[in-house]
Amino acid sequence: FLKNFRESYVFHCLVIKVLCLSVFQTAHLLYHILSTVSSTFLKFFIFSKFKTSNGEGGI
Repeated sequence: FLKNFRESYVFHCLVIKVLCLSVFQTAHLLYHILSTVSSTFLKFFIFSKFKTSNGEGGI
């Protein structure tokens, strides 16, 4: 009984570890994607505001 319980415990710990790591990696990937997209939009809006304030026109 004890051996069976130990194997089940180890298996469940490994499953939980894999799930936690995959959630962390997904969150990490989404963070980098969203930060890149938001910084790109921020640079675009700053550039278009700069062009408009210089009188060169904008969008």
